[in-house]
Amino acid sequence: MRLLIFMLSLVVSILTIEAQEVSVSKEFNIRTDYAYEILGNVGDNILLYRDRGLDKYLTAFDKDLEFKWEQKLRFEEKRIKVYGLTVRDSLFSVFYGMKKEGVEYVKTAYYDQSGRLQDSIVIAQQEKNLIGQDFQFLNSLNKKKSLLYFVDHSDKLSVIVYDHVKDTLAWSEEYYFEGANLFQDLTEVVLTNVGSIVLLLEKENSKGKNKDGSAEIIVLDRGQEGYTVEIPLGDNYMQSIKMSIDEKNRRIGFFGLYNEKKLNWSQGYCYAFIDLTRIQAVYDLEYVDFDKNLIQDIYGADSRKKKGLNFYQISDIIWRNDGGLLMAMEMQRKFSRRNNYDAISRATTDFYSSARGWVDYFNEDIILTSLHKDGKEHWQKTLFKKQFSQDDGGIYSSFFPFLTPSRLRLLYNDEIKNNNTVSEYVINGVGKYKRESLFSTEYQNLKLRFIDALQISSSEIIVPSQKNYNLALVKISFGDSD
Repeated sequence: MRLLIFMLSLVVSILTIEAQEVSVSKEFNIRTDYAYEILGNVGDNILLYRDRGLDKYLTAFDKDLEFKWEQKLRFEEKRIKVYGLTVRDSLFSVFYGMKKEGVEYVKTAYYDQSGRLQDSIVIAQQEKNLIGQDFQFLNSLNKKKSLLYFVDHSDKLSVIVYDHVKDTLAWSEEYYFEGANLFQDLTEVVLTNVGSIVLLLEKENSKGKNKDGSAEIIVLDRGQEGYTVEIPLGDNYMQSIKMSIDEKNRRIGFFGLYNEKKLNWSQGYCYAFIDLTRIQAVYDLEYVDFDKNLIQDIYGADSRKKKGLNFYQISDIIWRNDGGLLMAMEMQRKFSRRNNYDAISRATTDFYSSARGWVDYFNEDIILTSLHKDGKEHWQKTLFKKQFSQDDGGIYSSFFPFLTPSRLRLLYNDEIKNNNTVSEYVINGVGKYKRESLFSTEYQNLKLRFIDALQISSSEIIVPSQKNYNLALVKISFGDSD
């Protein structure tokens, strides 16, 4: 077993900036780690999970991020493959695969806030080719359901849904999609709060190769073959598409950015709403061209040369209780200066491995569009920012949407550099906003990954800081007034 010795201070630094308090944990060297995940509040502890290959570790902090303890998680076999984790109040679950006496198992184990094993349950088992599958894992929004799935032979989808309320397997099934290429067409997978699986398939001819394409939304439920919804795209090309579930009003929202000719700019946005209680076979899109004033806001004097918005993607859909929503669009561009090697995934810790790619990352202005429940535009605002980085996978760029009871905060790094200012846009329900600088990271040895932040309450967020193979957790508290 590899012995890691931490010779670091246990001192926690606390910064106070107006109504915000920023707590910073001690640093951990993660050079030998495969991955980490912030679990957030579990009982009285804030927990961090770290995967070091054969060993899986749990680190505990108090509410001020002062270090409490670290220990290795115990499993019945040494060689296991962790697929995902789920937090459940004072417990958390680990989903993993293992092999014993020639039989392969998918299991879940429950641990308390102190990392003590409480119970483990076999979810699936077979003699071979089970744990060797590339399982993907996700939780429902309310964390009461979990999904494990994998694609096999391009036209087969195997799913396992686990119920955390009943502590049992909810259902599992294999689905065959004749003539489909799921490796290529499957764009999004969502597990709803009630345990339905929703798939978004983007057909090849909707990606700019041919016109008259379509998107498909497929809803899978226990004991049913599934419902397929077709969304014709007509003569338009989609530059960005996104699916989102309105859990409160039981609707699916489909959104896209479109144009009629080119592949790198968008003429406007489109949408369709699917009522999950009355699903139809076909839904037509509503198209809205971008306003000329919006294009002028973005490009200024160069707006006369622009027919739309270049390199914009739909990054987030935020639902209101009344069925309305906020759609966030961000300018995202990646420019390869040499060979386009794969950039870092958000699960890995080795972000230097992408340096060979010589890739420039641009994440710039955000457009917020508020829509009523029927899709009519309520308001639209442009929020200006400019982020540029090289050869880091873009892991320090973009923004985090932080929801409070009365407003939306968009938190981001002003610049991608060692000494940086953390800023935010604060937006209320009618589109009024202000921009504020929260704090400086100068002399704090911090480099924040906001795209991997975790909101742990209506007033608190935890952000990982990763710099030179050192990891620290940063908690930003906004106070009850927000």
